[in-house]
Amino acid sequence: MGNCMAQKSALSSQEDIEYLQEITVEVAERNSSGKVVRHNKLQFIATRPINQKTDIFLQERPIKVSGCILPGLNPHGDEKKCQDNYTYAFLNGLIFCGLFDGHGPVGEQVSAFGTKFCQKYFLQNTHMFEEKPKETLIHMLELCDKELHHEEIDYELSGSTAVIVLLSNNSIHTASLGDSRAVLGTISDMSFALPAPQNKYHRHFTVGRVLKPIPLTIDQKPNHEEEYVRIRSAGGIVEKIADVMGNTIGPYRVWKPKCDLPGLAMSRSIGDGVGKTIGVISTPVYHYFTLYAENDQYIVLASDGVWDVMENAEVITFIEKFKEKCESSIISDEYPARTINSSIARLVCEEARYRWLGLIEAEDVNIDDISCIVIDLSRRGISTESTKPERNVKAFQSLALGKNYQEHLENYIKSKEEQEDFSREKTEEDKNEEKN
Repeated sequence: MGNCMAQKSALSSQEDIEYLQEITVEVAERNSSGKVVRHNKLQFIATRPINQKTDIFLQERPIKVSGCILPGLNPHGDEKKCQDNYTYAFLNGLIFCGLFDGHGPVGEQVSAFGTKFCQKYFLQNTHMFEEKPKETLIHMLELCDKELHHEEIDYELSGSTAVIVLLSNNSIHTASLGDSRAVLGTISDMSFALPAPQNKYHRHFTVGRVLKPIPLTIDQKPNHEEEYVRIRSAGGIVEKIADVMGNTIGPYRVWKPKCDLPGLAMSRSIGDGVGKTIGVISTPVYHYFTLYAENDQYIVLASDGVWDVMENAEVITFIEKFKEKCESSIISDEYPARTINSSIARLVCEEARYRWLGLIEAEDVNIDDISCIVIDLSRRGISTESTKPERNVKAFQSLALGKNYQEHLENYIKSKEEQEDFSREKTEEDKNEEKN
């Protein structure tokens, strides 16, 4: 069936892979109770890659960076704007990478502004990134949000994520807003189990060495503890959408009280003026990591178009499997997409889109915009096994609140609000007594 059969046959050898532009899927049709009553054939043409590029930056050892965007699409043919953007640059021994995923009616304008602003800020203030990387990264994204106010962009209900990686010879600095993500792949002596696949388009690739995925950022969701408390304290509500049957669906979102806006599925972003009135902020989450030249192989920055359908370890393994075959590629936007005409970043995006076909068949959804940057560090050192102890990195746990704890926080916030109301009433009483 179009795309599907071609890729499954190519998979059997595990030596190469290809992606076709003409796609056929069988979409489930459901009745009012959610039961599948039939499958309908759907054919469509996949969007071509945009902004696909590859560069090699020379430090002590060369580092190859590639990037690509696959615009999302509505398989039924309705037009869909691409809202993803990215940039990268090299100056004074620093590699700067930024990826932005817009949302809302004019999210593409917000992500485009963020891309342009941050690249210009890095090139004009490189010495600040060298001297104070943490403070400079945080200031850059906060300033980007402020400067957006002076643009002719209606950002009240539109915004963008941002994930920034700043790389030097021996360090990795990250700053992120929202749910775009950066992951490091490093050589390890440990094996990692993946959850059982739910998507029939999932597939497993075997590689010669074990790579451990290390999250360099954490997704900022409104139901995470710190985020939740801040939003509720600012008067916002954190709830999922409910369908006509009263069943909750999708992620937790931020809402104004007694209002169906903004419905934002993240707690930090650029733009989103309405969200900023109820606790959404533009201060990024910053992290620092030591860079081990002998072990660290790849850094991937990607939008949720990748992470919604691929696990961190799957992305790292996929790059390990096919990166070498892309080394001599003369990149193009042609189909079939193969290692001979694609960057490794494009192949990651194409594989993610292939897995989106499973979501189309099961849920009849649009394919999201898919973008990624791959930083290939493998030229810095050649190793097949770990030569460094496991990083003593604080675990990136899901901070999503459990039901009981969420109720506890609700009660805490409610009691705090009642206490503040009582204090205000008491102050007014004291003032009235003084007047009398």
